[in-house]
Amino acid sequence: MTRHVFAYGTLMFPEVLAAVTGRLRMGEPATLAGFRRWRVRDRVYPAITEEPGASVQGQLYRDLKPGELGMLDRFESEFYDRCELTVTDGDGQSLSAWAWVLRPGREWMISRDPWSPEAFVSNCLDQWIARVPRPWDRRRSGPLRTLVLSRRRVRRIDKP
Repeated sequence: MTRHVFAYGTLMFPEVLAAVTGRLRMGEPATLAGFRRWRVRDRVYPAITEEPGASVQGQLYRDLKPGELGMLDRFESEFYDRCELTVTDGDGQSLSAWAWVLRPGREWMISRDPWSPEAFVSNCLDQWIARVPRPWDRRRSGPLRTLVLSRRRVRRIDKP
């Protein structure tokens, strides 16, 4: 099973990935063929949907730990499915990587406007990092609570 991740949106930025997983790592350029990236309606993040002939540029993060994949699943919320897809790295090599794809039936969420990484960095990156829940950081989330990011709100789930 692969432990590589293809990031096409907010997770393309190492600062965001580090805020979610607690570990700074650098990605490398990669391409996902057969998908298009869209801005999610009334949000600052994107989603991808299948579209023949299209492609998405993003970042490939290699060899994530299983626990980090779980943190990313929680970050990505119920609107996305984690799918194993084939991406092409900067050297032209094809490999399997996980990516979070908009769930079928959720197409109403996309605006049909392209999402701009540059606009996200200029307008939203700092605020986005500040609001990302950090379940790995007990000082931020408390020893008995886990913060779960829902795309609509942040909920606190109390553990017994």
